Amino acid sequence: MTTPIMNDRAAQAREPEMYAGSPAVATIHRRPPRRRAQNAAEGAVFGVALWAILLLLGFPWVFHLEGFAGMIPCILLGAALGFFGLRRVPLAFLAAACILLVLVIYTPFIGGQVRSLIRNDPLPVGADAIMVLSAGVNDDGTISPTAMDRLIKGLELLNRGVAPYIVLSREAYIINGRYVSSREDQERIVSLSTGALSKLVVAGITHSTHDEALRARSLVAARNWKRIIVVTSPLHTRRACATFEHAGLVISCTASNTRAFALGALWSPMDRVRAFEVWLYETAGTLRYRQLGWM
Repeated sequence: MTTPIMNDRAAQAREPEMYAGSPAVATIHRRPPRRRAQNAAEGAVFGVALWAILLLLGFPWVFHLEGFAGMIPCILLGAALGFFGLRRVPLAFLAAACILLVLVIYTPFIGGQVRSLIRNDPLPVGADAIMVLSAGVNDDGTISPTAMDRLIKGLELLNRGVAPYIVLSREAYIINGRYVSSREDQERIVSLSTGALSKLVVAGITHSTHDEALRARSLVAARNWKRIIVVTSPLHTRRACATFEHAGLVISCTASNTRAFALGALWSPMDRVRAFEVWLYETAGTLRYRQLGWM
């Protein structure tokens, strides 16, 4: 009688129960620890790449997150999914983000989207004031480039005699235990225009467009103004001016220039990415304001 060979694959296929304890068979379905570690590392790398693309496209700003606030969570989540054999999940999200990035960079679709957000009314005759909306303050107290664009436009209208007053809101925060305000930088810039500082009206500290609309309503009521001109960034005009009108104000909406990207062309890939970032933020903001009943 011939003795069966224990490592005969054909015999194992015919009678798997006989060989259930065989080390060769037992390790077939077991994922080696080293392989798990490799998958976790790959998942972590996918997490880094995914967050980098999301950051480039502006998704963190929608949730008011700092630039790298989501990096570590993405790394940990990607590593965990990879460790448990689900590495295709972060890979799928990364692939989707890559496709979106390519569409934004190499197709003109974002041009039509951003133009739909711009409102630029004819300048009225006899406006009572020009209100320039805030747009952030840096940690050292200087206003952001976007805020500078808006303020320059407001001063231009003031110098042209479109209205006798310019209204500014302040931004102030506690940063690393230190009080930081936009006041000094705003006043320094206004003072560069002869006589403009004497025409400055301060609306107070605000933290949102809705806050600014409520402050403006109080000023209009206190000073018996009839119409004000609202100056803000092009892609912010439609949401901002709808918010002011919902607060009961009679306004004319004026778009400032923007130097962050070439809004009038959008030919370069980087300009398209920057435009997408602002469009995404404004679209999310519009949905939120409608949900809250602010516009």
